Amino acid sequence: MDCFFRDIFDIYCAGCGGTRMIISIFKFDFYQAFRYNPLMFIVLIVGGVFVIYNIILKVLGKKLFIPKLKWWILLYIILVIYMILRNIPGFEFLLPTDV
Repeated sequence: MDCFFRDIFDIYCAGCGGTRMIISIFKFDFYQAFRYNPLMFIVLIVGGVFVIYNIILKVLGKKLFIPKLKWWILLYIILVIYMILRNIPGFEFLLPTDV
């Protein structure tokens, strides 16, 4: 089964290749995971660092870091730009690699 978004609109969404990326990470094939979805790979790493940072803050008894709305809006804008770019000729390197 393909991506629902791809089936309906015939373009790659920001998450296309994400499932294959996760499977590659579980196989410790980080290069291929990055090739399936570079942005989601980076977001996953940053999110993991964020979680670890908050765990450390919690253990130290300090206040947790909660991102402000402007950071969520910035992430949304980056995702939209990424989705647009991966569907423009010349940016084929952003497309999920073939299986």
